[in-house]
Amino acid sequence: FELSGRDIASENYGEAEAPRAQKKCLERHMRAVESTFLMQGGVKTSDPWMTGGLVYWITSNVTNNAGAPLTQALLNDWIVSWMRRNQGSASDCVVIAGENFCKALDSFGLDALRYTPDDEMIGISVASYQSSFGTLKIMRHGLLSPLGNGVAVADKGWSGWAFGLNLAHVGKATFKGRGRKLLPDRQANDTDGKKWEYMEDCGLWLASQKTHAIYQGIAS
Repeated sequence: FELSGRDIASENYGEAEAPRAQKKCLERHMRAVESTFLMQGGVKTSDPWMTGGLVYWITSNVTNNAGAPLTQALLNDWIVSWMRRNQGSASDCVVIAGENFCKALDSFGLDALRYTPDDEMIGISVASYQSSFGTLKIMRHGLLSPLGNGVAVADKGWSGWAFGLNLAHVGKATFKGRGRKLLPDRQANDTDGKKWEYMEDCGLWLASQKTHAIYQGIAS
C-alpha cells in the first residue's frame, strides 16, 4: 500500500491516515490468505507461489449435488459418511458453509437457525442443526457468497459449497523465520511518499484429509 507525503501528514476519517491504510491493507492480506486456504486449486509453478487449499487436498468425502436443490436425505448421507470418520471428536467439527447450504438447512429447520457465539469454536458464531447423526455446527462464511464467485455457474458458485472440517486436524503452517512481516521503504527512489508491503511464507496444514468433507453444487 502506498501513501503520498500529503497522506502521511493527513488525518482522514477521524484518525491518522498511515495507520488506517496499514490496517486496511492487513485486512486484505488476511482475506487473501483465507481465500487461498479455502479455494486455491493447487500449487502454482510461477510467481506468486501458493499453497493448495481445502478444495485441492480434501478428496475422500466429496459430494457434488450437480446444481440441484439440497434434500434432507442427501444431507444426512453426507453427514453420516463424514462424522463416522470423526467418532469421539464431534466437538471439534464444524461446517463452513455457503449461502445456499445455510438456506437449505434453515428451511429444514423451519427457519430456526440462529447464529450465536460458541465457546468450543473459539468464540465464533455458529448455528446448530439437529441431524440423524447428531448436532451439526454450521458457520456461515462470507467468502462463500454469490459475490466474486470463482466457479462455473453450473456449479452454483461458492455459495453452493460447504466444507466439513475437524478443526483439530487443520491449521496454518508458517515456515520458521518467515512469519507475517511489514516491509517498509519499498518505493522507488525520489518518490514523494512511502510504500509498504505485507509478506509471509505460510501454507495450509492438514493432519488427515479423511476427517474432512466437501459438499458442492447446491442450488438452494
